[in-house]
Amino acid sequence: MLVMNSRMNFSPVNTTAGIATFSNCTAVSEPLFRVNPGVPSTEALAQASVLMDCINRLTLIGGVDDEGGAPVWAAHYLGEQVKALIDDVAWGFATGEGKRDRLIFCSGRMKQVPNAKKGPHPSGPS
Repeated sequence: MLVMNSRMNFSPVNTTAGIATFSNCTAVSEPLFRVNPGVPSTEALAQASVLMDCINRLTLIGGVDDEGGAPVWAAHYLGEQVKALIDDVAWGFATGEGKRDRLIFCSGRMKQVPNAKKGPHPSGPS
């Protein structure tokens, strides 16, 4: 994707890869949602920041609430969305720069695997 920068010329922009998923359903083995491909990384990270602010507020409310159930669960689901956004942006950066390395997502961490084929990892991000 190309965007016009402040110098009035076009420059490439890293975008989301569209492979990160969230909200896994127990009834089926497939996730319910996926990050859309082609979203500028700056927009995806801005959305992740907004969601993290919501999480911080909900966990604060949940921490002082006697029952605490609803805010904590809301924060949990928002956290899944933030993780998917960040994982997808990271994948877009790695593949958008033409690197042959692949990122493998395990237990919330990414590892680079040198000399791997390009394209989505069979297990995909969690």
